[in-house]
Amino acid sequence: METNIKVVKQLKRIGNTNHWDVIEIVSSLNGRPVYELRNSKIPNFAKTGRPHLYSYNLDGIVFELDSKQIHDAIISYNGLRQLVQ
Repeated sequence: METNIKVVKQLKRIGNTNHWDVIEIVSSLNGRPVYELRNSKIPNFAKTGRPHLYSYNLDGIVFELDSKQIHDAIISYNGLRQLVQ
């Protein structure tokens, strides 16, 4: 799945604000990637509460997934993760 540079810049800005230094594509929603932002000191799949999942709209604006969208993204999860940063 291809990553848009404009989207990555927005995700990095969000990540820096929250001390998250890892961006991974973890699923898809409406044909666009779903990104998980997390801190590298927290192991993959650690139970830390609600995951920090983001995607983007048709205009390339990044948004955080709501509970329904997270549910849909989890259902479409295929077990593959792609590191972006």
